[in-house]
Amino acid sequence: MTTEQVLRTARERGIRLHPDGDGLRYKAPPGALTDDLRTELVTHKAEILETLARGDTHPCGHCGRFAFREPTVCYWCRTAKGPHA
Repeated sequence: MTTEQVLRTARERGIRLHPDGDGLRYKAPPGALTDDLRTELVTHKAEILETLARGDTHPCGHCGRFAFREPTVCYWCRTAKGPHA
């Protein structure tokens, strides 16, 4: 999985991630955090922390890539250069 896929999967399962110093904390519904997803979170921890620090954790409304602090459409989709062009 890519970092974006891990973040998307966590979001879809209702898992909320937040930085805690150099660590990554989460709040998840029962059963949402599987062993496989936990392994992916550990593998991508540094990139996830960078993404959370930037605040770009809302996915593009078209392509699903993480775009901005507010729910929106990314530049590439907005300018018809994205995967839906």
